[in-house]
Amino acid sequence: MLELSLAAHPKGYELNKTELCQSLLVHPYAVRHYELFRQTDKAGHLFIAFLESIPMAGVVISVIERIIVIATQLSKNHLYSTNSTNQIFLSNAIKRKKGKALTVFVETKGSNSNSTTEDSSEVPLTNGELSIVNKQEENGLLLPNSQLNTPILLSEAFSLPAHTTVELKMIKNLKKAIFEHKLVEKTEDASEIAKELTRPLRTIAENVKFSVTSAAEQGVFRPTMEDAHFHLSLPDGELLGVFDGHGENGQVAHYVSERVQKLFVERKSDSEDMIEVFKNLFKDIHQEVITKKIDCINGKLVGGSTAVVCYVCRKTLKTVVATLGDSEVWHFRQRKALIKATPLSCVRKWSSKKDFKRINTYCQQHLGRLTLSRDLKSISLKGAGTLQPSRSIGDRQFCSDQAFPLVSQEPIVSMIQLQQGDRLIVACDGVWNFLTKQMNQLIETVIQHTWDNEQMNIAQEIANLALSQHNDYDNDNVSVISLSID
Repeated sequence: MLELSLAAHPKGYELNKTELCQSLLVHPYAVRHYELFRQTDKAGHLFIAFLESIPMAGVVISVIERIIVIATQLSKNHLYSTNSTNQIFLSNAIKRKKGKALTVFVETKGSNSNSTTEDSSEVPLTNGELSIVNKQEENGLLLPNSQLNTPILLSEAFSLPAHTTVELKMIKNLKKAIFEHKLVEKTEDASEIAKELTRPLRTIAENVKFSVTSAAEQGVFRPTMEDAHFHLSLPDGELLGVFDGHGENGQVAHYVSERVQKLFVERKSDSEDMIEVFKNLFKDIHQEVITKKIDCINGKLVGGSTAVVCYVCRKTLKTVVATLGDSEVWHFRQRKALIKATPLSCVRKWSSKKDFKRINTYCQQHLGRLTLSRDLKSISLKGAGTLQPSRSIGDRQFCSDQAFPLVSQEPIVSMIQLQQGDRLIVACDGVWNFLTKQMNQLIETVIQHTWDNEQMNIAQEIANLALSQHNDYDNDNVSVISLSID
C-alpha cells in the first residue's frame, strides 16, 4: 500500500480550499493517482484512480486509503515529512533523537543489486535543518564514504528539486518545439509531454557511459561540403554541435565550430543562466565573424552558418539545446518496446512569426530593397543576394544596417532530462527536411535496428537514409551526431 500511496506525488494528500470544496465532484486524489500511473506505469495507481473516481463512493475510498497509509506508517515508525516544494516520503526511515543531534537511518535499494544498504548520520541540527551523511555497505560492513564530512540536506537527498526560473523558460521552449512540429493537436498535450521529459532524476547519475558516433556526407548534387560538426568531451559533460554553412565552402561554419568549443566552458563558468550563456556566445562569435580579418574575399569572412549546440551534464543528465536556424536535435526513448521521438528544437525560418514581422517592418521602411519569395523560404536584398536562413551567424551583407539587422543571432534554448537508455540525434536540415515527415520509417529502419547494436554507426545509417531521399530538385549536405546513454 505504501508504494501505491500519494506520498510520491508533489501535492500528496493535501487539499487546498478549492479542491476541498470540489472534492465530491472533481476527485483530486484520483487525478493524482492517474498522474503517478503515467509516471511509474504501476497498474495499481490506475486501479485506485478508477475506484476513487466513482461518484460519492470515491471520497470514502480516498479516506480509507489515507487511514491505511497513516496506520501503516505508524506501525512501522515511518517518517513522513514535507518541505515548501515537495512532500517527501522516506519509505523505510526511523527517526531518533540523541541529545542535540538527530540520527536518520534510511534503507535504499542498491543500484546494482536487490540488497538494501543502511545509510546513517548523526550531525547537529542547524537552523532547524535536517542533514544526513551517506555511508556505503561493503562486504556487510558499513564504511563511511569519501564525503563523510560533507552533510547533504535531507531535501536534496530525497526530494525532487524544483525547476529554476531559467529552466522553466527552457521547458516552455520545449513545449513550443513539440507543438510546432505538430506531434500533438493541443498545447495542453505538449505540456504533458514536456513535463514528463523534464522531470528531474531522483538520484545523481553514476557510472554513465556516453556513446557518440558522427557522420558527414557531401550531397551528391552539391558542389562543396559546407557543414561542420564536433563532439567535445568535457570533465562535467558532453558538448555536441552541428553547423550548416552557406557560402565560400563553409568557412563560417568551421570557424563557428572552433570558437564554440573554445569559448563555451569559459562562458558557462561565468553564468548559471544557460539561456544567457548561449545568447552571448552566439552574439560574440557573430561579431567576430563579421569583423575578423582573415585570408578570404575582401579580407572578411563571407557567408554564414546556422547552429545547434547541445550540452549534456554528466552529473544530472540535464540537457540544454540551443537552436539557431533550422538544424535540430531529436530525442528518442524506448518505453514498453516502443521508441518515441520528440523534437527538442524550435526551428525558425522566414515564415516564422517573429522573423516574418522583422522583415515586414524592414520592407515598410525600405521600399523596393527587399523581397520575400512566394514560398517564404528565402529573401533577396539588393546588393547582397539571396539568403534562406532567418537566423544565423555571419551573413554580414544582411547585417550591414546595425540599427536593423535582417538576420537574428538569438537562439531558442530548450532543455530535457535524459535518463539511461536515451538517445539524441543532432543533425542539419539536410537530414530533417527529408526524414521528419518519415519519422516512423527512421525509427523502424534505423533507430530500432541499431538500438542495442553497439557495432553499428547509427549516425552513418541516418546519413545514408537521408541521402537516399535526395533528388535533382531537392538535396543538401548531411551532418549527423548520435549520442547514446548506456
